[in-house]
Amino acid sequence: MVKFLLMISADMEKLTNLQPEAGVNDANFLYSFKCKLCAKSGTVTMVRDSGRPLSLADSKAREFAPLMLFDCRGYEPLDFVYGRGWKAESLKGREIGNIDLSNHLFEQHDEEGNNVRIGHPRAKFEVK
Repeated sequence: MVKFLLMISADMEKLTNLQPEAGVNDANFLYSFKCKLCAKSGTVTMVRDSGRPLSLADSKAREFAPLMLFDCRGYEPLDFVYGRGWKAESLKGREIGNIDLSNHLFEQHDEEGNNVRIGHPRAKFEVK
């Protein structure tokens, strides 16, 4: 059993707690895969209580946050692709959902009309 920690980072302005909309502890995350070429099968299971959202402090320090830990049996993650289904919080604590990072940029206005932004999302896996 090999575990891989998904580490994320991004350039955030006036936002904090970037994470998937279901949170970092979605108990329903289990994927079972089968290779079409060799028919080898395996599973990827998220390990609960092993990660946290990316904070504004992490972003300002240009640090990666440990988002999720995966128990990988038969597979090894090679890359992570950002897409839809993210959420973050304004500095006043209001949740902003339905964030799409497919184009590596999200811009919107918060409850006070200030421009909020997420740019240059990055990800890497670390073996644990």
